[in-house]
Amino acid sequence: MKRDMNLIREILLDISNNFPNGKEYDYPKHCHIALCIDGGFITKERTVDNTNVVYNLTWTGHEFLAKYNDTEVWNAILKFIKDVEMTPSMWLIDTLYTHALEKVINDLNDKPVL
Repeated sequence: MKRDMNLIREILLDISNNFPNGKEYDYPKHCHIALCIDGGFITKERTVDNTNVVYNLTWTGHEFLAKYNDTEVWNAILKFIKDVEMTPSMWLIDTLYTHALEKVINDLNDKPVL
């Protein structure tokens, strides 16, 4: 199964909203939850009574959402990656985000101050 960055983001958004705790998942989502754990984005814990699984964002998961919470920004980055026919790795996504942010900051600095 290929890694689906949209699904990764969806899982992190769900967890940030306390949505998936104790919920059963289909196979692709289950595999991507495991990727989120392996990637350091989330932790998996059992409740005290051991009846449910609780997922929590790590610092890295919070940082990911701080950057990519905006759907417009996320979609623009993924559209660019698709248009140039590249694989959406985290390194590439982060690099494009950084360059876009630098351009916005530079554009703002070029405007006259009122």
